[in-house]
Amino acid sequence: MVSVSGRYPNPNHPNMDLPNYHNTSLSPEEYDRRCCELEAQGLTRSDAQGCVDAQLMKVATSPQPVDAWTRKHTAFVDFEDLLHAQGGYWPSFYVRGKDAAEASEIRALAELYDTAQAKRGDCRRAFRGDF
Repeated sequence: MVSVSGRYPNPNHPNMDLPNYHNTSLSPEEYDRRCCELEAQGLTRSDAQGCVDAQLMKVATSPQPVDAWTRKHTAFVDFEDLLHAQGGYWPSFYVRGKDAAEASEIRALAELYDTAQAKRGDCRRAFRGDF
């Protein structure tokens, strides 16, 4: 991610229109440090980036992007429907996406799904593939 003045968030980033995204500021070094900490806990680089991206975008405080991402990347109407899917269903996400913006959305959606299920006491977690 290239940013103006070497700071994150990048004003040209495709997710700048998300609520509260512009209220965050993270240097590239801090972004990498946070990713490395999560990798040390066993996450893949892709999943670690998704966690940090989700924190940066503060999507958890605004359901609109999460619901839009859910409709875009799954067959569910909204995030709540995805969380309460019947039959023991858990989602599988292709985390590379067609471009960096889509990959970031998918990683963030998978991380938010895992976090929400853990808070609910549900053992289901999103599968992440990068075929």
